[in-house]
This record gives sequence, C-alpha cells and structure tokens, in this order.
Amino acid sequence: MSKDVPAKHDENLALLKVVTLKASQQVKSMKTRHFYKCLGAIKVASSLQTPHEHKIKGAEMPKMKTKSGAKKRFRVRPGGTVKRGQAFKRHILTKKTTKNKRHLRGSTAVHETNMGHMAQMLPGRGI
Repeated sequence: MSKDVPAKHDENLALLKVVTLKASQQVKSMKTRHFYKCLGAIKVASSLQTPHEHKIKGAEMPKMKTKSGAKKRFRVRPGGTVKRGQAFKRHILTKKTTKNKRHLRGSTAVHETNMGHMAQMLPGRGI
C-alpha cells in the first residue's frame, strides 16, 4: 500500500501542475484580450505582435499638425486670405506719432509672398 500512495501522489501533483498551468494561460490570454478590447482592437490575434514583427514604415501617414503659435496669431478668412495683427504697437509708443499709431490699429492680411509659409503652418485650413 505504501507503493501506491507515492504514485498516486505524483499523478495528482502532475495533474495539478497541468491544471494550474492551463488556468494561468487562460487568465493571461483573457487579460490581454480584455486590454485590447478596451483599446478598441477588432482583431486581437493580429494586434498581438511578436518582437520580430514590425509595422511597415510609411504605412500610416503622420498627422498634419498645426503650429500652436500660428493658430493663436492668424485667422483664415473665407476668401482664402490670412488675417494677422499689426506689429510695432506693443511698447515704446511715446516716440511714435499719433498718426503712425492710428495706422497700426486693426488687422491686415498676410502678404502673398508669405502665404506658402502660412499653408505649411496651418495645414487643412484651405490656404
């Protein structure tokens, strides 16, 4: 009887190891599936890449980002011109004449020679 007990004990241990291994694999796969489901991935199997699989460069175009300084300083008018504020009206106004300061009021359009730069800084605005 003493010979049967260790054999059954070994069988039970082996069975327990197999069951716990399978359970841990299922939990791990469930966690990754849940993670990718939360991210909105449609196909879990294709989104899980091995370290040797890489995305092809250039397959996804980079985003066209607007320059944050340009979007604060310029507005695109319906006609396609770009509105800008006047310069030289912030400080050292005592030595400027009243006429000069009056002419610096309001806004003006960006010159056509600079419209290429404006189109680069403000993509997707119809310039």
